Amino acid sequence: MYGSSIGQLNIYTRTNTNGPLKTMFTRSLNQGDRWIRQDLPLAETADFQIIIEAVVGVSYFGGIAVDDISLTDGCKLSVNNILPTGLPPSSTSLSPCGSNFRCGDGQCIPQSSVCNYVLDCIDASDEVNCGNCNFESNLCGWTDNSVGIFRWMNVSVSAVTGLLPNSDTTFPATNQGHYVAVRPGPGLTVTGALLISPQLKATGPDCRITFNYYMNGDGSGNLAILLQNSIYTATNRATTLWTVNSLSSSSWTTYSVDIGQVPNGYQVLIQSTPVNGYSYAVAIDDIKFLGCQLNTTFNLKPTVLDCTFTGGDFCGYFESRTDDFDWTLTNHATPSLNTGPSGDHTTGHDYYIYIESSSPQKFGDRAVLISALMAPASIHMCLKFWYHMFGADIDTLNVYLINGANYSRIWTRSGSHGNVWRQGEAPVFSTQNYQISFEGTVGHGYGGDIALDDISLINGSCSPQDMCDFEIDLCEYTQIEFKDVFDWTRWANKTASNGTGPATDHTTNNGYGNYLHIGPLGRTSGDNAQLLGPEIAAYGLSHCVYFWFHMYGANIGTLNVIARTQFKDVTIWTRSGQLGDFWSQGRATMDGSLGTFHVSNYLVTFCCKTSFLGLC
Repeated sequence: MYGSSIGQLNIYTRTNTNGPLKTMFTRSLNQGDRWIRQDLPLAETADFQIIIEAVVGVSYFGGIAVDDISLTDGCKLSVNNILPTGLPPSSTSLSPCGSNFRCGDGQCIPQSSVCNYVLDCIDASDEVNCGNCNFESNLCGWTDNSVGIFRWMNVSVSAVTGLLPNSDTTFPATNQGHYVAVRPGPGLTVTGALLISPQLKATGPDCRITFNYYMNGDGSGNLAILLQNSIYTATNRATTLWTVNSLSSSSWTTYSVDIGQVPNGYQVLIQSTPVNGYSYAVAIDDIKFLGCQLNTTFNLKPTVLDCTFTGGDFCGYFESRTDDFDWTLTNHATPSLNTGPSGDHTTGHDYYIYIESSSPQKFGDRAVLISALMAPASIHMCLKFWYHMFGADIDTLNVYLINGANYSRIWTRSGSHGNVWRQGEAPVFSTQNYQISFEGTVGHGYGGDIALDDISLINGSCSPQDMCDFEIDLCEYTQIEFKDVFDWTRWANKTASNGTGPATDHTTNNGYGNYLHIGPLGRTSGDNAQLLGPEIAAYGLSHCVYFWFHMYGANIGTLNVIARTQFKDVTIWTRSGQLGDFWSQGRATMDGSLGTFHVSNYLVTFCCKTSFLGLC
């Protein structure tokens, strides 16, 4: 069963012609480019036939093959040539619910309400076979997808032997209840036992799976929870969410693993890999999916987004399942030389998270941390956090405010910012449910570890910024009205004219970052555009303004930096003419003695005459 559009393989038995079919085996989806051995017990007490059915998938990538069918000596050909003729199946009457789902008590609900993690049927029949399972009657939609010498089987407590537990967690009393356990399988390869959940519908960011597990014996090996897009069934392409090794205990353990926000079509894998040749007992019971419904707020208090990662806790944040890799939690220095912090920001020896930019990560890979769904923010708030971006290959750290499918970038930094923790602030305001997302992007080499620590969300606006990279907006800068002829333009990528202007911004240098520019189109010589900066407290002390500028083209005009006091404007820096197709750094000193000494504030104005100029 190998291909992207595999249908289904079914094995049935029947004891009379036209009679009902008893399902003995069913398997669907891609099982990989391999032959798989399967044994089926046949316990019929009357003459019977075996029926093998293959169901075609949605395209020609759905080949199904069967070979080497054999029966044990206990199976004998019947002396009768034909089976008894049974009654044909009764015609199926139309459902009173039409195309909707019919609950066990007759209630009708939309199909979209089935397996949506909410009990819409009074009898809860809409969430049966959706993942929650105590294994008392069946596997609840879970499938044993094992192909080797180990497999998952439903086990009755009353029939257990060896190291397996003599009680389950649904009914703690001895000799009562069921669970799934790893047992010998019919396959030939030494591969682990694999239990696959039903395909999940889209989940909310607080989604998690809780379960009880039991591991006993020297050969209990490894137990893991993985998440996989169902289109990659039977491949190694899956994300490991949790794993435990060689635990030997005679009691059940309860555990919870974050799934987070994933789209339709994902499935959870439970994989057990015992040590061949050693005694083992591995079992799972009482699986529950909690907090998975969409559009449900995690907590009405914004303090749930405060996180120091102390003790390894991610607080109200979860790993995205649609990115390329995960953030790493540690209380040590990052393993690569000359990148990343030596310790956390809080104490220097507690936990923080970082992105590991070494192999197998590659340039452009994204690690995304996403918050729980929060209630609307009725007031302006400020998201504060500490970041560490040090290394020759540092790329970008972005912060987004998410409203449904709308992502608004509220903060960004690119490149190395020194071997020091720095504080970032981003404004948060939303009239609808929202989430916060931190996205770290891998640079061109291993020296690109980006770290994050001490996140908090506080009431009130963020403090004025002393730096602006124009990635989000103009920050505290404003276009001057009436004193100039036209405005600066916030721009990304190359300017519209050939032979002039930058190809990318200076901050990200990747074609997606923003910068300000002026161009000559529609302008005459001498036209000017002015940008007014925020007030700066001088208190008699000198200040320095740093900026990057780009002046490239045959008809470049002039770029001026002006200190504007209460009494006069003073030009403190100027450049004219073409300098080349590259970004240059400018520095201008603002003398604290400008004007009279008691003047404590002045303004910085950027202005220039026409031709293409860039400012970043």
